Amino acid sequence: MPIPINRMWFEGRLPAFRRSPVIGGLVSAGLVIAAIAIKLLLPITPSLTILFAVVLVSAWVGGARCAIPTLLACGIAGAYFLSKPLPVQTASWHTVTLAIFLVVGGLVIFVVDLLGKAVDRYQHERRRLDLALKAAKAALWESHPNRPLHWNNNFYDLVGLDYTDEAPPAEQFFAMVHPEDREKMREARRLMDSGLEPRARDEFRLTRPDGKMLWLENHRTSDPAQKGFYIGIIHDITQRKNAEERVDLVLNELAHRIKNQYAVIIKIAKDTYQQAETAKDFNEAFQARMMGLARSNDLLLKGGGQEVDLKSLLLSQVETFGDAGRIEVNGPAIAVSPNAAQYLAMAFHELSTNALKHGAFSVETGQVAVTWTVSEEAPSMFRITWKEHGGPAPKPKTKSGFGKLVLEKLMPAAVEGTAETEAGPDGITWTLSAPLDHVLRS
Repeated sequence: MPIPINRMWFEGRLPAFRRSPVIGGLVSAGLVIAAIAIKLLLPITPSLTILFAVVLVSAWVGGARCAIPTLLACGIAGAYFLSKPLPVQTASWHTVTLAIFLVVGGLVIFVVDLLGKAVDRYQHERRRLDLALKAAKAALWESHPNRPLHWNNNFYDLVGLDYTDEAPPAEQFFAMVHPEDREKMREARRLMDSGLEPRARDEFRLTRPDGKMLWLENHRTSDPAQKGFYIGIIHDITQRKNAEERVDLVLNELAHRIKNQYAVIIKIAKDTYQQAETAKDFNEAFQARMMGLARSNDLLLKGGGQEVDLKSLLLSQVETFGDAGRIEVNGPAIAVSPNAAQYLAMAFHELSTNALKHGAFSVETGQVAVTWTVSEEAPSMFRITWKEHGGPAPKPKTKSGFGKLVLEKLMPAAVEGTAETEAGPDGITWTLSAPLDHVLRS
């Protein structure tokens, strides 16, 4: 396996010379002057040997655009020095030697220029690969039986280690791997060292030196032409694994809520049926209660299924039945749990329905004030009051309805609190008190 080119000395320097004609030209000119100076100081030095080396280095450093003028300059210098021959040299020897020098020099320039372009293309492709891997939060590693393990720069950045020419010892890497995944990674290494095929893909956790835990996905492949040579890509999948965990939590929570909601719907249907005098009454009341439940679910979905703003929950139920200008809301900003939100929505729906049929919303002068407070003393308590005024006096009911069941039993039981309803001269007052923890958390 060839040595990775990023370890060669010229990788960072040669492209800089090639990109700058001025630097390449100055280096080439300096080489020509140095060769002429050596020849003048040491006349017996073979002329074309020195000049040939100048052309070669110039082609390597500056490319064809610097090497061609250098070749011409060296040809002129060579012709000058060959015109002053040593006794053993003849004019025909001078001519043949100079011609050979020019031809070979041209070939050298051509080959070196091709090599330079190949290096440039290689560096461009490698840079593009590095950027693509970095954008994908991925890194590259190579394992060869006769050479040390190699990591690319992205690997060091990914695992939070400083770059070195050689990858750290295996034990240092394994120490960073999560204990539950460590043996799996050791086994893969043992198989590769034995010339056996490890798993093509696995996932493992790794803790960086800064304490950050990553989920990494490792893809391996081998080279059929080189036994024991493996190359792989490590990919950061932390975001995906976290998303998978959130999906699992949401699915479990959803299953739990669906079961609870089925129980609520069955209870609503049963009690609505018992209270309805006709099929039409049942249909209208049941549909209205389902719509109220649906509105609370919409708010839950908008909040990611975690919590619901109490004021938004109240207005979503009440504004359907009365003018928003007739509702006065006072209380600190508070987000209630999904469980509390469902039952509070049912309570607000029943209160609004009653206000529309018999209470404050049934007359133009009626108003509703909803106030809630949170006590600072331990244990913290939540208290909410629905108070109607400006409406007709409540009429005595001959039988207990579903609304009363929701307000005085189902709602307080859901948050382990207490509730009471009082009839005033111009409307009812409903008050709920419950431990704050039971309102904020399911």
